[in-house]
This record gives sequence, structure tokens and C-alpha cells, in this order.
Amino acid sequence: MGIIKTAMMSGAAMYGVNKLAKSPARVALLNEETPRPEQYDPEYRAWLEWRSRQGTGSPMTQAQMGGSRNEEPQRQLSNYDANFDPRYEHADFDRRQSQQLPQYHSVEYRPQRETGSEDEGVTRQSNHAGPFDYNALSRRRLRPRLPPPGKPRCRHPSDHDALSYTQSAVHQDEFNSYLPFTGQTRLRNVAAMHVSQLSGVKYTGERNCVISTGGLSGILNVLLATIEEGDEVIMTDPTYRGLINRVLLAGGVPKLVPFTFHPGREWQLDRQALRSAISERTTAMLLMSPSMPTGGYLDREDWHLVSELCVPNDLLLILDAAMERLVFDRRGIVSPAGLPGVAERTVIVGSSAKELRMIGWRVGWIVGPEDLMRDIAAVSMANVVVPVGIAQEAVAIALEESSISSTSMAGYVNELQARRDLNLSELEGLPVGVPAGGWCLLLRVSDFGIDGATASKRFLSQGVCATSMDGWGDVHGRQYIRFVFSNEPLDRLKGLGKKVRQALEVP
Repeated sequence: MGIIKTAMMSGAAMYGVNKLAKSPARVALLNEETPRPEQYDPEYRAWLEWRSRQGTGSPMTQAQMGGSRNEEPQRQLSNYDANFDPRYEHADFDRRQSQQLPQYHSVEYRPQRETGSEDEGVTRQSNHAGPFDYNALSRRRLRPRLPPPGKPRCRHPSDHDALSYTQSAVHQDEFNSYLPFTGQTRLRNVAAMHVSQLSGVKYTGERNCVISTGGLSGILNVLLATIEEGDEVIMTDPTYRGLINRVLLAGGVPKLVPFTFHPGREWQLDRQALRSAISERTTAMLLMSPSMPTGGYLDREDWHLVSELCVPNDLLLILDAAMERLVFDRRGIVSPAGLPGVAERTVIVGSSAKELRMIGWRVGWIVGPEDLMRDIAAVSMANVVVPVGIAQEAVAIALEESSISSTSMAGYVNELQARRDLNLSELEGLPVGVPAGGWCLLLRVSDFGIDGATASKRFLSQGVCATSMDGWGDVHGRQYIRFVFSNEPLDRLKGLGKKVRQALEVP
């Protein structure tokens, strides 16, 4: 990733001067000149030669053509007419399927990087509920989070503009494009301005921002650009399973630091456990506040501790900022990048999905120090590149409006807090953790002699969709069940407690 040559803040320590001074090997390869397809693919080279001679009358030999003279090469060569990729030539795909050709990988074999990767639980729950069960509480995966017309209390003022622009962009040729590979200029500028406002650190779209296909894709790109095989990445316990899987996919080793749980109280970071988690193999921290799935909030003292550990130990801080403005009870938004010495080692990943409720647009942004962004951009261009063009300007409109107006998020946050409060009222007396933000809460079902998977099935029989926390933590994992209230209005949440108690067989 290269040594930081110019500190972003005066007197601040530079990130990457010791164990993280160079790019991972995988990124160094990306930064070399990539060979053109005709340099290594003889079929593609033959196809290009045939195409270049069409209409010129220049004969080609049968050996050159792979067939008769002046006849297009058959089978795989002709497939390049389908976007140069034989996998998308339907006729050839059907032919190969009919021949039942063996798959490349045996089903018993998994690459080392996938070892330990598990299903997040949401997919299993969706399968249990069935594709047409829209009445189950918290059936959020089958419904858009962006509220429909008629419920203005949850809507941003920019919703109408973002929706209208998305529709109009479908018909505009400039948005039917990959370019620019690092994201459209206006969205990069808006994202950089948004992060600058929250952190107090000056970022620019040109030097410090890359657009990704959603926040999770952005986090994976950051990990691939910064983490070597075997590097430890500190995360909280519990943590969204999708984040754990991405650390594993990048070759890292998740090292989970538990929150403290007391029924009826908020989740708290175990600061001593965080201090003890640092080892010689630790390379990064991947943190989120409010955390998913607990809603645990890292206050200013927590972030000061993080900075005290990251700076002297030369650690990278990856901040998942997908929910940073969804905080309750008038809490302030604390960005660790604004602390002394932290900006130079912090990469912030945001998303349109959770705060803007534009999950279907699949747009995220990565903001960080310029030298780090070079490697992250290289990985991003090798992994999906950027979101579809028609989505980026719409997200820029919504994000800019939400950043300019302090009231544009207030209605949404107030609604989520009201839903949290009603959930807590319904579940009063049960061992639940109180979320300080976000849109979900956890119930410890092991108190009733069952695990999360069993509870999930029982709840579904009562019309409640809840996700088991299997694999989401070591200390706080399969003992818990997760309720999501992002898409459940207050009138539908009433009566939740009765259904849960019936499923748990408690009065």
C-alpha cells in the first residue's frame, strides 16, 4: 500500500511505516501492466484475426481459421461475439450442459480462503418462510426498505428526486457506461464531503474516494488491498457474519472481542478484552458503531482507546459507517478519524442501503488516505469495478441532501427509535439487549434451554421472522436470536411479545 509520504494531520504518526509498509502480493500483481487477452488466449487471437479480415478478401488457411477458408472459426471462437465470453453464449452453454461435462472443483473441496465461511442465517430464514410469505414480522428481505408513498414520516426530502432521477437515468446514454472506473465524479465529491463533515478531516473525491458496489463490497476491497494471509483482524463479538466471511475470504483471521451483555441494558465494549486482543499478528481493526447486530455504540472514550491501540501498534482501522447516523437517545456521532494520528490509518466505508434506505441501488463509498486509496482502487477495478451508472447520481442526490439538512435524517431516526422502544416494551422481562442505534435487537434464548436455530423455527410458527446468530460470535452466537424492525411499522409490531412468549412457552 506504500508508505504514507504526507501526513493528513500535522504531527500525526504515519501509517504503514513498519509491518504494513508494502502492498499485499495480490495487489502488487494488479498494479503491474495487465496483459491484453490476445497475449495469452490463442482462440481470442484467432477470432480477432478473423474479424479484422472480414470484407477484405484476405484468405486465411484452414489451420488459421480452425475450419474451412473464409469461414468463421466454430465453437468457442464464435462465442466471442457474445461479449467475448463463451460462458454467456447460450447455445454453447446448453451444448456443454447437455454433455454433462465435469465441474472444475469437486464438491468436497473448498479453497483455504473459504474455510470457516458460514451462511449468515438470513438465507436459511428466507427459505423457511417461503417466497410468498409477506405477512411474517420482520420479513425484510422480501420488501424494499425505501418507504413507499403514503408514509412520509420515514422519507428523506430527497427521496422523490432520487427515485425520479433513477427512472430518467435509464434513458440517458452517459449512464450506460463503466466509466469512470473509480466512480462518477459528482458522487465521489459528495461522499468525500459527507465524510469530511462528520470526521473533521478534509477529504476530496479525486484523491480520497472510490465508489463500490455497496458497502460490503467496499469492505472486501479494502481487506484485499491491505490484509496478508494470516493477518489478524480485530472485530466485536457478535459481528455481522457477512463481515467475518469477508475477512476470511481475504485470508485474514477474525479475532473477536466480546461486548458485555446484561439483560435489559445496552451492550458495552469490553475495553480490557480489546487491549488484550493485540498481538504481533494483528494488522487491523474492523469496527462498526452502532454495531450490527447488537446496536452497541462506541462512545468517545471507546474510540480514544482504539486510537491509543492503533497508533503505537501501527494498525489499520476499517470503519464500517453504514449506520453511523442511526443513533438513539440524542447521542452524538463520533468519527474516530478526527482523533489525533488516526486519519492516516483509517479507511471509512459507507453505504446507501441502511441510512438512505436505497438497498436496491447497491452503492457504497470508500474514503481514506490517498496512498491507501491507490491500492484499494486497483482492487476495486479487478472486483466488480463500480455500480451501474444509473444508480450513482441518484445516490449522490440523496446523500447530499441528507448531509446538508440536519433534519433530513431526524424523522427516520425517530421512527426507528419508536420501533425499538415498542419492541422493548413488548419483550419486557425477557433477556434482551438494548440497542443504542441501528434497527435490530437480540434476545438470548439459551435462557429457555434452546438455541437460536430452534427458536427461529418456533417463532416462524407464530408468524415472526427472526434470525439465529449461529456463527456471528463465539461468546455471543448461537444462544441468541435477532429481531429486525427496519421495515416494520409500529402497528405491526404490537402484539410481538405475546407471539414470542408463546413460541418460548413462557407466560
